[in-house]
Amino acid sequence: MDGLKNAMPQATFENWSVGASPGIQFSAYLYKDFSFFDYVFFDSVPNDEVFARKTLKSGERFFSEDYFNGIIGDIMSLIATQTNLVVVAIPRRDEYGPYSNTLLERKKASGQVGAHFVNFGDKIEEICRIKNLDIESCYEDHPAHPLRMISFDIGHELGQAITKGEIEKTSCNIINKNEYLVYESKDWELFPKDCRKNSVMEEVFSLVKDGQHIEFPEGRCIGYFVNVKNTYCSVSLEDVRGNSVFKTGLYYSKSVDGLQKMFIAIPNGLRGSRLVCGHDVNTDSIGTKSGRYNSMEDDIILSISSVCVMKE
Repeated sequence: MDGLKNAMPQATFENWSVGASPGIQFSAYLYKDFSFFDYVFFDSVPNDEVFARKTLKSGERFFSEDYFNGIIGDIMSLIATQTNLVVVAIPRRDEYGPYSNTLLERKKASGQVGAHFVNFGDKIEEICRIKNLDIESCYEDHPAHPLRMISFDIGHELGQAITKGEIEKTSCNIINKNEYLVYESKDWELFPKDCRKNSVMEEVFSLVKDGQHIEFPEGRCIGYFVNVKNTYCSVSLEDVRGNSVFKTGLYYSKSVDGLQKMFIAIPNGLRGSRLVCGHDVNTDSIGTKSGRYNSMEDDIILSISSVCVMKE
């Protein structure tokens, strides 16, 4: 981002980034008008590589390739029909030689929708050859973060190419087969609201307590956004008959301030019509390694801002 901004000082940027979340989170934004923007940069490969290896307690894969790549394809094609799409792929440090299937599928999808594809991996390997470096030395401690100077240089080069008109305009006429519906905090009038902001965004969350639930028309639940700075509970996705379909442990933290938005994905878009806040350690999945249950805590809270559902 810094390199882009430096190369395009007259441009304005909006950052919709949400960390530690898979790329299918952006299905929650498909109602927006992307023609407002001259370019949209889509970058989720590092987190998607993690989810490609993620399994449930049963040993099953969290996402099937068809399900995941189908949603990513819908996101990319819808954006590409409205404006110029640049797809950025930053391979994780531990995904080199050969590149992951996630990255290769993203490159393939980029070609299908006519998007410009930027592979950081190729650029980093070129730097390694020129400067006689190894891959490890080109990354920060975090395996998904190349050195800032490398990211800056690649972003700057891309920005200059856009400014000079060297990036081919996106042309796509693919029509999505799936429809994505989003239900937001304003739709759940019964729950108190908590407005939080950080340097990137401002968001309104509904505060759901132990035993309470939010409802939405039944469909394939892609996932939901929470504030992990104020979420400490388990969440059960239930169907219209009240049967628990999938349960996630989200024992993060409770704080009167701070915002760290995260998308909690539902494996393969299981069908459901409500999310129930509870206190159950026997869950199908843990949202993150930090999501460990502490039996000494008893103040259960879910801070949720929106739910994305695929309409069938």
